[in-house]
Amino acid sequence: MAGQKGWILDSDAKAYFEEKEKQHQQARQMKKTEDKDKPAFAKGAVDLHVHRKDMEGIDATETVLGGLKDADVKTFALTDSDPFAGSKLADVLPEDVRCINGVSFACFTDFGEINLLGYDFDPEAPGMARAVAAGRDLRAQKLETQLTYLKFHHGIVFTEEQLDMLSRLDAESKPLLAKLMVQNGVAKDADEALMRYINGINAEQSLISARMVVDAVRDAGGVVVWGHPLGMDPSKKLTDEDFSRQLQFLLSYGVTGMECYYSTYGAKDAGYLINQAEAYRMLISGGSDYYPGAVGNRPGKLSSEDAPVFSEKLSLLNHLEA
Repeated sequence: MAGQKGWILDSDAKAYFEEKEKQHQQARQMKKTEDKDKPAFAKGAVDLHVHRKDMEGIDATETVLGGLKDADVKTFALTDSDPFAGSKLADVLPEDVRCINGVSFACFTDFGEINLLGYDFDPEAPGMARAVAAGRDLRAQKLETQLTYLKFHHGIVFTEEQLDMLSRLDAESKPLLAKLMVQNGVAKDADEALMRYINGINAEQSLISARMVVDAVRDAGGVVVWGHPLGMDPSKKLTDEDFSRQLQFLLSYGVTGMECYYSTYGAKDAGYLINQAEAYRMLISGGSDYYPGAVGNRPGKLSSEDAPVFSEKLSLLNHLEA
């Protein structure tokens, strides 16, 4: 398996992982055979990390497609928690634009919380359905943990209308919780809401296992990428030591790609991640992590300098076409 250098496994564990990797490779080959008649990816700007729903869970696909068109993005992936979202767009896109099946999971390893992105999988595979359902149930459990903590530790409560909005949310709840707390006058801005009240809530037990996600996506013929590996906020990025420890867990699970280009990463961060990806023979990906209505972000923004990233820089696309 790519990136396995440095790991010492007993004979039983080694045999298990080798067999699992063989199964994943077979699933990938079957998926590629099914897709052999699909057109090649167009040369041009890319964005492989886009959400179609806004912070309140409202579908804003038309807004997203308009933003992608304005940025002249030719290849993109919708990465919500719905694995069917990308395939639903096939009939409405221009001939020179490709949408890759994508999905996003907030999950955990033995070292902490991470974001994993799945690409080019069979959305109807049984394992995908189980993983998506598990993720949905755990998000609901996480929200309940957050609401209980905020109520009993800080006396923060929400209106019935706000609770209904939160319950219908099919995504990470932190951004919407922060927005509502600002609206209710609890915090002056989202950063204060997150730092003072929300980020300290221990809800890691309400996240899906990264290993389950990797197995589900790869059993469905897909590829798994570590999303925003340095973190979303460049001022609070992982240390080299923490990055390395998390990376070793993910490599052992079978993660084969890394999101090296990201909307809040500058050239230095991107270069560091590209060096790490190449050292472990991982695929290079990139995305904006755009949510409709987000301030300071847009479709196609894959760097803090706002410079476009083109398809030839992402080895993930070459791998998907091979």
